[in-house]
Amino acid sequence: MSRRELAFRLKSLGESAVNCEREISNIREDLRTRTSTRGDGLSMTLEKETFHDRTKAGRSLVFLAAALRPFTSTKPIGSIAGFPISLQRLEVRTNLVIHGKYTYQAKLNDNALGTIASLEHALASISELLHERETDLQRYHKQSEDMAKQLGQPFKYEENLPSRPNASRRSSRLSMSRRIKYQRKWMKERSRTAN
Repeated sequence: MSRRELAFRLKSLGESAVNCEREISNIREDLRTRTSTRGDGLSMTLEKETFHDRTKAGRSLVFLAAALRPFTSTKPIGSIAGFPISLQRLEVRTNLVIHGKYTYQAKLNDNALGTIASLEHALASISELLHERETDLQRYHKQSEDMAKQLGQPFKYEENLPSRPNASRRSSRLSMSRRIKYQRKWMKERSRTAN
């Protein structure tokens, strides 16, 4: 891989890390917002009607979804666990969209209880998603460090080049290493402020 490709990938990883940090922050906020729906704790509002029974809530969702035309979405139609929800119909399938700081999806099916189970599973999986994104962020940082080391290494055949181009390559390598150090410092500061 060329130095230019490495530099581009390093920049892309930095942008991915920043996006990932933003997502982690949003998911953490959603975890603080989420209320329990376990057992008798279900409280779901659909079109100004509150449901505590899973079967009735599921039937109402299935009925609302049946009225949607393909490739349409609704505005928020209700709420569950502290989050607004809407419906999104694709060609054949309909998804429930949970709107927090981050967006989550559940599958709507013909079975009322299955629909509510899918919705509750999506809500319960928020902490798993947080763990996945934190793992991704660690991986981005590790890959950035590895690429920065690789960029800092001298060109394999550098000693075989004429003396004048060597000098320009060295200065280019030095300026690249300075940029990498600055980017690492900036990424560390961003991760501290995100937490």
